[in-house]
Amino acid sequence: MRRTAAFLLIAALSAGAAAAEPIAEATMPQMKIAQQWLEKLDAGDYATAWRDADEKLRKKADMEKWKSGILRSRQSAQAINCRRALDFELLPDGDGINGLFLTEFEDGHSASERVTVVDDAQGIARVSGYRVGPPLSDRGPACAGK
Repeated sequence: MRRTAAFLLIAALSAGAAAAEPIAEATMPQMKIAQQWLEKLDAGDYATAWRDADEKLRKKADMEKWKSGILRSRQSAQAINCRRALDFELLPDGDGINGLFLTEFEDGHSASERVTVVDDAQGIARVSGYRVGPPLSDRGPACAGK
């Protein structure tokens, strides 16, 4: 994955993808995996998101505690209005990425979401980390046209 991720990063940069500009979710396969995983959270399919996550993430807490933490950190059980992929960064060891997304929920509040995707022991890219932060208002709205 290290070579693939480095190649895709170079390709994205040479195509003019700037870190401050929104990127397509499919710029890297790992961003697509992150997006699909977030969609499972959005749909309330926590059991599938849990099962599909990397073992390291699952070992941090049982599924119910993890679900509770997700709902608390998102500050909403509401559906989302929209999500925009902002950028990604390679992890220092080159074995994964941190993808950054801006999300707006139906109740009107926004948040940034950082999803870490790494290869597991079998070489399958999986989500190994998820963090929710402030909405990053300097990066624009999550929904286009706002």
